[in-house]
Amino acid sequence: MGNKMRLTKKEAYGIFMDQFRENKPKYKGKIDRVAMSESWNNFTDSLHRDNLITDNQVNIWTNPFSK
Repeated sequence: MGNKMRLTKKEAYGIFMDQFRENKPKYKGKIDRVAMSESWNNFTDSLHRDNLITDNQVNIWTNPFSK
């Protein structure tokens, strides 16, 4: 099994925000933090399934959209 390059949280966040730059979910004119939080969780799960982040990363990264 070869060593794969893993993403840092900063890199993952940048990719995530690029995907949502034009289409951030909104509710009553404001960014919908609940939808963004759920999307972040789905995104990091996807990165984990694709082995782009480790078990440890997916478990310890805090969600930047939850308060």
